[in-house]
Amino acid sequence: MSFLFWNLFISLYKVFTVKLYTNYRQNSSITQVYESLPSFWKNFLGKDTLYVNEFSGWVGAQFFAFLPLILGVYLCILATSFVTKEIEERSIELPLVAGISRIGVLCVKFISILLLITALLSVAFLTGSIATNGVPGANLSCFTGFYLASLGLLYFFTAIFLLISVVVRNQKQSLSLGMGILFFLFIANSLLRGISIPTLFREINPFNYFDPSQLSKGSHIPVSGWLLWIGGGTTAAITAAFFFNKKDLH
Repeated sequence: MSFLFWNLFISLYKVFTVKLYTNYRQNSSITQVYESLPSFWKNFLGKDTLYVNEFSGWVGAQFFAFLPLILGVYLCILATSFVTKEIEERSIELPLVAGISRIGVLCVKFISILLLITALLSVAFLTGSIATNGVPGANLSCFTGFYLASLGLLYFFTAIFLLISVVVRNQKQSLSLGMGILFFLFIANSLLRGISIPTLFREINPFNYFDPSQLSKGSHIPVSGWLLWIGGGTTAAITAAFFFNKKDLH
């Protein structure tokens, strides 16, 4: 049921964003509102360098800029319930009795979560493609980069949330910690955009590489971003497997 709810929510959000673009283009007062925003709020909302008068810029600012955060919330709920709830209820021992290794159990859960996220993004892509039919200036090719970047970033957070769940082993505490990290990184990246800070502090934030303003113009995620997302996520997944294999489940 939760998968269907999030699927419907993301799809409707995407369709609403696309359909609203036509009204936005025809309403100059909305454009004036964006242009009159203080620099701080433009930086926070990610619209300072976005071409919101173009279709790709509008969808990037109104949908994709928040998609990783929205799906990150779903990921956090899913990952913590997949591991900690089963540990608390002792149901996680059932596949172990059947001869499946702990690492095998965790790998199945990790892959299952990734498949669910991929399915959500795929449905959003399809519904968005249908909704863009007849929209002025619509270019479906810009969606591909957004979705691939979203999947890479969410791969990183899937591994992080699983690691938290395995180490903490308490559903409420894991959920709180995971949500706290997710929102802290997202807000920190938004607030620090446009502010002169040491490069290291910017580059260690996974949200730093998910830049809708660049993706809307056809730019690609830098290699350092993919290294952080895939390399960091894989490292977190391996660490989670190590702790899950060594820790007592009782």
